[in-house]
Amino acid sequence: MYEEILKYKYLRPIPIENKEYYYKLIYEISDAFTSRLIGGDLFHSANINLLIDELGQLLANSIELYEWGYFDNAYYSLRSANELATIMLDLSDKTDWAIKKNMELFLTKRYRKKRYQIINWLSEEGIVFKEVIDKMPNFKEEINELLDEINQVIHMSGRENLYSFRRELDDDFHETKFKQFENHFLTTIKILAIFRLIIDPFPLLLKEEEVYYRCPDLVTSTFSEDLLNLIGEKTIEEFKQTKSYISVKNTILSFEKRNEYVNNLIIANYIDLNHLDEIYSQKHLINKTKLKFLDIVSCTDKIIEIKTHNGIEWCMTSSNTNDYPCLILDDKDLINIKEFFNIPYKDIYRSILNLEEYNHFANPSNLIYIFHEKPLDNGEIDKINNVLMQWGKNGN
Repeated sequence: MYEEILKYKYLRPIPIENKEYYYKLIYEISDAFTSRLIGGDLFHSANINLLIDELGQLLANSIELYEWGYFDNAYYSLRSANELATIMLDLSDKTDWAIKKNMELFLTKRYRKKRYQIINWLSEEGIVFKEVIDKMPNFKEEINELLDEINQVIHMSGRENLYSFRRELDDDFHETKFKQFENHFLTTIKILAIFRLIIDPFPLLLKEEEVYYRCPDLVTSTFSEDLLNLIGEKTIEEFKQTKSYISVKNTILSFEKRNEYVNNLIIANYIDLNHLDEIYSQKHLINKTKLKFLDIVSCTDKIIEIKTHNGIEWCMTSSNTNDYPCLILDDKDLINIKEFFNIPYKDIYRSILNLEEYNHFANPSNLIYIFHEKPLDNGEIDKINNVLMQWGKNGN
């Protein structure tokens, strides 16, 4: 009884109608991973990506908590997201050596910098943030103003931020308070999006076609029009004037431009079987694994998907007209395999190619799985075997 009384005594749940829009923005932030090479490896960018993903969870928490009526906890999550994003910026907007050192401190709980110290230091010493502040003079003030307003709510400053006061007020009051929260939430999204661009500008750069058709395959996604509109056209144009944006863009523009079909293969993992000649015309731009995929799917138009055993590299073909569950076999299942081609699976078939010794599966990392709607005939199997033999002769 006491639990029910205390838990719900002053709570005022607020249904949030626009929730899907907010979640879409959150997803874009948490999905905008960086492929930036730090100190010669991807280990440190993986840790930065961990923080990017964590930001998405904190933002999602704030929406759920506000809707349940825990408004101060919702603001705690917003503040946590802003503070973590500031730490992420401090970890990334430095030389490679400093990034590695700060990352080690953070991961071992020895990182002791406060948010305002980080912002002030980066304003003076940051590689990219300093120039962003110069190009966008109101940005730093916007960051500090947001955190001041969030802290007023968290510290229960003012009667309207007390649960006991808010509970009895009418819908107009609560609608006004939610609009304030919405403004703080969207401002947080804007700030976090800019922080993400400071790490590397690809979520914005990839919106430019000439960059998109030259850029290497990256793990990041482009920002949508909704997110770009939230950042604001003026802010985006100011950011495009930074040295970071311009230098990365010029580097990418120096690369060879891919044709549409090669671009689909590299960026979208899609092989158009009707345009194989155009794809092969730029095979020097395609990595070794996808070239193998290309050689295999050239043997038949029945293949709908092809992937490595670990699933990291994969491609779908233009023959895939249905959403089939193209699953690989478990390692333990490979022991009992007698036939390597035309293994039935639900409504389709799987075939397994071993890039080393074709008669056993001692090393699963050498396997390629192909999926096809119809069984492969002997002529198609012979073509695939010939490709495997040719790879063996060439040492591939």
